Amino acid sequence: MSGYPKKEEDLNMLGMEEYLEMLQDEDSDTRKMAVCKLGEIGDTLAVPVLLQLLIKDIEFSVRVNSIIALGKIKDKSALPALL
Repeated sequence: MSGYPKKEEDLNMLGMEEYLEMLQDEDSDTRKMAVCKLGEIGDTLAVPVLLQLLIKDIEFSVRVNSIIALGKIKDKSALPALL
């Protein structure tokens, strides 16, 4: 992982902006963690970015976790992409 925290307790101290920034990281594990945290936060502002990852990310685990995060957020605008 890049210069981002690796421990769960350190990750919990970050905010949505940091998680959105982490989505640009070349490391797929970093992107996957950020996706999971965005799902936990549940802010609908993350939906467009998660939808883009679902379509464009090369890493399968990032795409799968994007689906899970979108399900946690429960924004109806994501339904067409999920069906």
